Amino acid sequence: MELTATQIVIIGLVASVLAQGIKMLSAWLKKDLGEKAIMVIVFVVSLVLSFIWIMPLVPQIDWSVESIVAFLIQQIGSVLGFSVVIYTLLLKTVFEKMNLTKARFLGAG
Repeated sequence: MELTATQIVIIGLVASVLAQGIKMLSAWLKKDLGEKAIMVIVFVVSLVLSFIWIMPLVPQIDWSVESIVAFLIQQIGSVLGFSVVIYTLLLKTVFEKMNLTKARFLGAG
């Protein structure tokens, strides 16, 4: 699945809100949130966005255990796969807005 232009714009808006929210949370806690905490927050947001945009529908299946497990694996795989695409773009944008460089992120700086 690929991102549409509307979804990319929404990701940009979400990144702006996330960056400001993380800055406000850091100021309120009087403590700098680490990159790992930011990455977890961004991952959770990307999972939510992925689930909303994919919105898996439950088809008519026979309700055997094998069918249910196969359906769940298929849906979880598609949501996680799409969330990786969203996560990559969202994390890059949030780090840019928070002035976190890649060198600092990787511990080289």
